[in-house]
This record gives sequence, structure tokens and C-alpha cells, in this order.
Amino acid sequence: MNNMYKKTIRLLGDYNAMKAHIQKLKRDIENIDYIGVSASSTEDTVSKTNKFYSAVENEVVDREKFVENTTKEIKRLELEVKNIDEAYKILSDKEKKVIKLKYFETNNNEWFKIAWKVGYSEQHCRRIRNHAVKKMEKVIFGK
Repeated sequence: MNNMYKKTIRLLGDYNAMKAHIQKLKRDIENIDYIGVSASSTEDTVSKTNKFYSAVENEVVDREKFVENTTKEIKRLELEVKNIDEAYKILSDKEKKVIKLKYFETNNNEWFKIAWKVGYSEQHCRRIRNHAVKKMEKVIFGK
């Protein structure tokens, strides 16, 4: 198996977790607004460069950095999910069914269960998966 094939398998395996993590990160950003800014000291400090610092300003800057970094992570994860969704669209109905049962539905990832549900042998289901993953790999990674 090549490296891109393995990465595609890993992305498929992480699909549900990525979607859940996106929602968690969005909640984290929403919750940051509800937490009040507090300062541990009422004294402001001035550095040798006469630049003004305060605990409240530092807190605001930290929160802005958190929101910025979290937003970047959300966009990265959403792009990965979108790439998987686009790759999934090009599959045949048979391939979609096997991929959906193997990676997108949580309790059906054992081959014997998938084979029973689709009416094929386990070996044939694996062949269908392998072919589907190779097709998806081309869409996701462009190779």
C-alpha cells in the first residue's frame, strides 16, 4: 500500500471525530465570550520601551490569539471533511455503501457485519473498499 492510500484510510477513519471536533471548537469560541476578563493586579506596568502592559490587555490578546488559532483549525478540519465528502460523491452506489458502513457508521465497521448487510463476501467487500479508497485518494490528494 502506498502512503497516500494509508493517509486516505486514516482520514476516513477520523471522519466522524473530525466532524465532532469541529463542533467542539465552535462551542469553545462561543464560550470564550461568556467568560469575563479578570485581572490579577490593578497596577499597570511600563516596560523600558514605555510600552504599556496590563493584565486585562494581555488577557484580551490571549483570547484573540485563541480565537484566531481555533478558527484556523476549524477551517483546516472543515476542508478535510469537505474533501472527503467530495471524494465520496464520485463513488458508485456499491462503493458508497461499503465505505459508509466501514467508516461513517459507528457500530458497523467489522467486515463480517458489512458483508452481511450488503450481501457480499468479506473478501469482496475489502476489494470494493480498496478500489473506492484508490478513487477517493485521487480526489483528496490529486494524484
